Amino acid sequence: MQSKLMKKEKEVKLENIMDGSLPETQESFYKFKVTILEILNKNEPGFSSCNKCHKIVQVIQDTASCSNCSIENVDYEMRYSLRLEVSDGEQRATVILFEAERFFLGYNVKENIESTSVKKEESKNYRKLVLSKEKLFNFLVRINMNNFKLRRSLIIHEI
Repeated sequence: MQSKLMKKEKEVKLENIMDGSLPETQESFYKFKVTILEILNKNEPGFSSCNKCHKIVQVIQDTASCSNCSIENVDYEMRYSLRLEVSDGEQRATVILFEAERFFLGYNVKENIESTSVKKEESKNYRKLVLSKEKLFNFLVRINMNNFKLRRSLIIHEI
């Protein structure tokens, strides 16, 4: 089910998002329709994340250290970071789904890891992910034009 935000935002072409030609406002949401061409990290769609800053942590045995927070033995959890190559037929881009992946796939990271740890090809979660290729999706992205870098990966806010 689409949120009010997804329903109300203007649909734009992916090219306009990637080239920075959209109206400059402080922070804007834009919706675009694309087909998933490739799942770039289908074998590892998650990472160990620091509970304080949400950056990646290094886990050795049962101890995690966060170089961003400079903390040893930090609390951490698994988080999504699914990278997709998408196209609207004219433009290609890489998009990253962090928490939006939960809505895209309908399951949490821990459940996904447990279901794919033995025979991922037999996992319904893995199959659902792989079968999303070549399908059309609406993505909602938040763009801050003041910090915009051309050709960067887009972080998806909602699907």
